[in-house]
Amino acid sequence: MVVFSDGLNIARDKEFAAGLLKVLDMERAPNITSRRKAIPQYIINLYKRKFSRKASKTDSTTWIFFPQDLDETDSRVSVHFNLSSGGLHRAHRLQKTELHLQVQPLDGVESHVSVVQILQSLGAEDVDTRDNGALAARVCHKMIKSRWLVFNLTRVLLSEVSELNQNLQLIISTTPPLKVAATGKRQPFLTLVTENVGPTRSKDRFASLKMGPYSSQHVSAFLGDSSLKKTNQRSKRSGLDICRKRRHAVRFRDLKWNGWIIAPTRFGFHYCEGICSATLSQEYNPSNHAILQNILHHRLTSEIPAATCVPIELHSMSLLYYDTDNTIVLREVPEMVASNCGCR
Repeated sequence: MVVFSDGLNIARDKEFAAGLLKVLDMERAPNITSRRKAIPQYIINLYKRKFSRKASKTDSTTWIFFPQDLDETDSRVSVHFNLSSGGLHRAHRLQKTELHLQVQPLDGVESHVSVVQILQSLGAEDVDTRDNGALAARVCHKMIKSRWLVFNLTRVLLSEVSELNQNLQLIISTTPPLKVAATGKRQPFLTLVTENVGPTRSKDRFASLKMGPYSSQHVSAFLGDSSLKKTNQRSKRSGLDICRKRRHAVRFRDLKWNGWIIAPTRFGFHYCEGICSATLSQEYNPSNHAILQNILHHRLTSEIPAATCVPIELHSMSLLYYDTDNTIVLREVPEMVASNCGCR
């Protein structure tokens, strides 16, 4: 059973929200308007795949950029992506970049689709869209229904990101002329997969905080006493007062974050609570060091602290959210959810 943090006061809401933003290395919650972009099904499917795979230990991020501008002519579409709208910086190592676009069929005729970059020194009308100037090209054999095409643009984006260029302008050329979907969930979008390889600001901002094992008193400062009392009462009734995981979650709507966080709707971080008895059996998931430490504490000297109930296995959290009106972020944050507890 999951216990929710009910009845948090404003001060506790703000304190917990501020702590979570620090963990996510964000200065503040994004300010999203009603003009935010529709979410393509590809993004939802990608989130579901990552959500089902919780054991990731890498701090990876998928950035989804939508066009700032999109101009259509008979045989080509010009799109402009503003890469500065996301939180990309030099600590992010680019792993993969893809352009996704949907084209409409043309009576089963074989079609040729190419993607060309517009250099800032040139205009769209000066761009050579032939194969020798294309970043990527695809041949569509006798399409009978609309389909998504994916173009790998990692090579060109490696230089753009390393030089911190803010703009990427592309031309999508089709032969014979095809209709490229340009609105709603069918509009083109650019995905950048990055890995955080540098120090984050959150480590600096946490330097002054005392980080250590949290007891129920520490947790209650954030979550309120009522939910913990319910958990403790259930434990006493069932006799399960040994060290174990307590399931706990915070609803994002209680933090007023449901306007920018797409999924999940709650953060089930959980915590560890319970006693570590003098004799630690395997049900306590003890380490050899904890067994010896407890013997020393209970039988020799209390100056040596007893073993403590702490998380021994942590899973990542997949977070899908709007960074700006034109940017969606899928973040894989490691070591966010306590999945198993033990005495250490």
